[in-house]
Amino acid sequence: MRLETYVMPPKVVVAMSGGVDSSVAALLLQQQG
Repeated sequence: MRLETYVMPPKVVVAMSGGVDSSVAALLLQQQG
């Protein structure tokens, strides 16, 4: 996930680390563009 780490905003990285919140992170990415 190193590639995704520097591509995604810090907030999304934190959500990804949660595991279950990965779905929420994907939604945030779509909303933020």
